[in-house]
Amino acid sequence: MPKSIDLERTRYSLYYQRAKDEFEKHFFTLVLRMHDGNVSHAAEAVGMARRNLQLKIQQCGINVARMRK
Repeated sequence: MPKSIDLERTRYSLYYQRAKDEFEKHFFTLVLRMHDGNVSHAAEAVGMARRNLQLKIQQCGINVARMRK
């Protein structure tokens, strides 16, 4: 598994909190897509607990079900 990913050419807000929220949603969406919506595998890949990733998914409003094969 790669140690980094290319986030393409994405624009983020200049307001710190908004930019952070936008980045997290984009980042976790990409990681989850890389793992076909498997939260356990995605959490392991980014080095965080599965439960913490589940909370981030909820906070970001990411629909994981659409990513599953």
